[in-house]
Amino acid sequence: MPKVERKYLVSFVNTGTFATPIWKLLGIGTPDNSLAFNVDKESITDVTGLTSTDIKKIEISQAFDPVPVQDDDDFQEEILKNMLTNNVSELANKDVLVVIGWNPSMAAPFDAYRYTESTISAQSLGGDAYVSLPFTVDYGGEVMEGTVDGIRDVTFTPTVS
Repeated sequence: MPKVERKYLVSFVNTGTFATPIWKLLGIGTPDNSLAFNVDKESITDVTGLTSTDIKKIEISQAFDPVPVQDDDDFQEEILKNMLTNNVSELANKDVLVVIGWNPSMAAPFDAYRYTESTISAQSLGGDAYVSLPFTVDYGGEVMEGTVDGIRDVTFTPTVS
């Protein structure tokens, strides 16, 4: 069975409106990143000595590091400006899309998950030879399941239940 290449797990931020999204690919120039599933769980041992575990919640985050600054990237400029001016309300409520760009046929449509109240915050600004603006996405809000028609230029179609 062939392995799935990393390029098939991609994330986007909506730089348009909710009704008319413009999906910008996140992590251009980032060699490696992963979705982190931060599981809040509680284990107890009862009077008989049996242990059980309950999951309270799962918080999903994704760190992009390094992210080379591109001089024509309006999204990076927006994140930096909001960090420098402590404009926390503009860092929150981001509309973000995670695309799982593989399935048995390796053909579109691909599963996608839209998180309507995510937070994107920069971790630092600097670098060695080039300036980097690493950032973290904390996925939140309502999760809308759906599909996309590709893994680069995407159109999200919600699943109707």
